[in-house]
Amino acid sequence: MGCCDSKADAANGARDPPTNLNTSKEAPGNKSPTRKTTDHDFQLEVNDDVAPAANVANVARDAAKPVESPKVQPKLSKSEPSKRVVETDEKEKFDHGAVYETLVEELGLKNEQVIHVEQALEQTGQDYGFLIELMHAFQNQYAKHKSEIQKGLDTGNWETVALESHSLKGAAANLFIEQMKVVCFYCEKLGKAFRERCDKGETIRPSEVFRVEVALALLQDTFDAFEKGVDAIVATAPP
Repeated sequence: MGCCDSKADAANGARDPPTNLNTSKEAPGNKSPTRKTTDHDFQLEVNDDVAPAANVANVARDAAKPVESPKVQPKLSKSEPSKRVVETDEKEKFDHGAVYETLVEELGLKNEQVIHVEQALEQTGQDYGFLIELMHAFQNQYAKHKSEIQKGLDTGNWETVALESHSLKGAAANLFIEQMKVVCFYCEKLGKAFRERCDKGETIRPSEVFRVEVALALLQDTFDAFEKGVDAIVATAPP
């Protein structure tokens, strides 16, 4: 017997009269005394003169009442991106050039080298050939990381933005690619901050998303500068 059947039986026991009651009419003065029937941990007092019709009517009335389904709040799957961006106002315009220059100043990129060649050579034991090999390997890795960061931005998956920026930052740091390391760190911080805000139910404004877009454009420019630096190292490497 299921749990629902058990509940139904308990309910019927509470509202239906016991079948062993004596319902025959007795002469006045010989009225049967009130009897008490124990049902588990409570007592149900039953009088022979009380008709069950009222109880049946009440049950029928209660059964006719509509049953409201419980409201279920939708839950966000962990696999879904945590995108909470308010709609862009058509009147709201962003100046790419102004934001770009602001980021260059804020990140201090003018004071950073594209590649710190001396430290990179020290890392490889002054082996130009090995350093150039590592630089080429980084060039091949960059496209994959940049593509994943862009996908994270497009879908609002800020955790992906943070993780991929972190991975690219580490690879750049190992080769002393200074400007790219700084920009990657900035993108990583934005990704983490936006993810935490989304987890709290906060929204990310279009102007904030736009900053990430400009940062990725800046990242591409620092990569282009890095490639020119690699060409210069190749050209000046001893035979």
